[in-house]
Amino acid sequence: MANRNVFKILSSVGPGGCIVTFVEKICHNVFYDAYEQGDPAQAPSQEFQEKAKQTRQQFVEELFEGRGRFERQLQSLSEATQEATYKELSEIILKYKVRVVKAELSRLARERLFYKSTSVQYKRLVEAARRVDADTTDNLIKMTNHIVKMAKLDKLTAEFGAVAGSNVGLDMEDQNIESRITQARAQELLHEWKKVLFDYEKEGNDLSTLFGGSGAEDGLLNDGSSLELENLKDKLFISTGEDQLDTWEAFKHYSLNTHLNESDKQNFI
Repeated sequence: MANRNVFKILSSVGPGGCIVTFVEKICHNVFYDAYEQGDPAQAPSQEFQEKAKQTRQQFVEELFEGRGRFERQLQSLSEATQEATYKELSEIILKYKVRVVKAELSRLARERLFYKSTSVQYKRLVEAARRVDADTTDNLIKMTNHIVKMAKLDKLTAEFGAVAGSNVGLDMEDQNIESRITQARAQELLHEWKKVLFDYEKEGNDLSTLFGGSGAEDGLLNDGSSLELENLKDKLFISTGEDQLDTWEAFKHYSLNTHLNESDKQNFI
C-alpha cells in the first residue's frame, strides 16, 4: 500500500485535521489506481518471490512425503543402501535448488532496474545475487537435515557436492531451454547483446576487462561478476524483456559466440 503517514500525522494536528482527512478521501477516490498501487519497485519482483516460496514449499512436501522411507534406509545395515539414500536426497536438493536460485536471481535482477548502477542499493542487490547460490544450498541442506533426522549433515553435504559437481551443466529449469528460447530467438537476443557491448565500447570502455579471468559465458552465467557487467545485462533485459538466466543459458546451449568482433561492429555503424 502507498505510504499515507503524512495524512495521518497532519490529520492529528489541530482543528485543520478534519480538512486533511477530507482531502485524503478525495485523493483516494479520484486517484484510486495510483493511490493503491503500492511500492512500484516491488511489483516486478513479486512474481519471482512467490515462485521461490512455492518451490521451497514443494521441496518440504516432497521430503515429508518420503521421510519415513528415507529414515528406514538410512538405518539400514547396508552401506550401499545408505549411500543410495544420501544420493537421492542430494538429487532432490539439487532439483529444487536450481529452481529457487533462478527465481531469486530473476527477482534481484528486476529490483535492480529501479536503481542507478552507481547507487548503494544497486550494489547491495548485486552482492545479494552473489550470495544466492551458496545461501540457497546451505538452507536446503539444513532443511533436509532437520526433516530427515537420521541424515548426517556432513555426509549429506559431501554427497550433495558430488552430485552437484557432476551436474553443473544442468539447465536451470528441468533441461528444457529449447522450449523457452528457440535458436532463432537466441540469435535475436545475441544481436541485442552485441549492440549493448558495442555501445559500451563506443563510450570508451574496455570490453576485455568485463569478464575478468573467466570466459564470456561464465561471466554471463555467474551473476554478480562485476558491477559493469551486471549493468550491461540489465540493459539487455530492459531492451528484450527476456529472463536473464534463460538468455545466458540459451547462449551456452546453442554455442553462440558472445564476444563482440570486428564483423559484428559493422552491423551497428
